[in-house]
Amino acid sequence: MILNALDSLARFRCDIELTSKPKQHYYQSLQIQLKVIERRLKQVSLIQQHQLPSIAFDDLEYKFNQLKHSDKQPIDAQQSLYFLSQQISDFIFTLFDLMLKDIALSIDVRMPDIAPQQQPNILTLQSNKP
Repeated sequence: MILNALDSLARFRCDIELTSKPKQHYYQSLQIQLKVIERRLKQVSLIQQHQLPSIAFDDLEYKFNQLKHSDKQPIDAQQSLYFLSQQISDFIFTLFDLMLKDIALSIDVRMPDIAPQQQPNILTLQSNKP
């Protein structure tokens, strides 16, 4: 599932480069990719006990819509869109870290305690100095 989210993120980043499209088509294809990423992250969240904060993704959608409705042409919005993709990447890797933590906690193996020895096996050396 994480790989699917990373694949969708890669497609989003590839679409950022396609600035030759008309502005409406450009943002429409990016919005579709953004929705796919959101769906994939929600799938991962359903499997895990950790929920993706909806406010965080709503904030990303808000920023995307600001760019979409601005006067900026696609080539001028690329840097902002890449910054947006970095935030999405942070979400994905945060979820991945939480998944790994859950796995590590579920396979936690306790080693038996070693009883302390009553008499340590330490040899003392005596020197023959006057």
